[in-house]
Amino acid sequence: MAIELVLHTNDAGQLTVTHDGEPLAGPTALDALPSLPALQGDPYGEGRALTEALGGDALLERLAADPDLCLLLLADDASPGGDASPRGEGAHTIPWEFAAIDGRQLLACQYAMVRLVDRPALPAPEPDTLQFLVLGADPLVGPDGEARDRYRLQIDRELRAIRRELVESGVALVA
Repeated sequence: MAIELVLHTNDAGQLTVTHDGEPLAGPTALDALPSLPALQGDPYGEGRALTEALGGDALLERLAADPDLCLLLLADDASPGGDASPRGEGAHTIPWEFAAIDGRQLLACQYAMVRLVDRPALPAPEPDTLQFLVLGADPLVGPDGEARDRYRLQIDRELRAIRRELVESGVALVA
């Protein structure tokens, strides 16, 4: 049973995080969270602020007790009035994948982390048509493309495994 967090941005650009309908963290001003360049420059130091914004130790305790070790993030992109925050930002714009924990580790490397997207589904594909989308991002790679701390996610290996599985499926593919 995964831990599902709802990240809500209000009209003042403040983030509140709830779990099972109960407040877990916040309010936190979105503009107080580190920018993507800052996170890329120091993912472990700056990324700790993202973990705190998600609930800090309270979140980590819940994750450690979760048998699936999985974190689901549902970030709304609108306020109750239907408008994004004054700067046009919302919780959905924050690179939560950089959330860091003690020991120079990213939360997403310790626990499965999935962003849930609350959008209408695309129209159904034609029968017998497989639609597949892959978005690869490795927060462990610096601006120069080199791995930090000699460790990086194995995105290439995972994509090769997916490609091999699709080829071996015998389904006609268009890429």
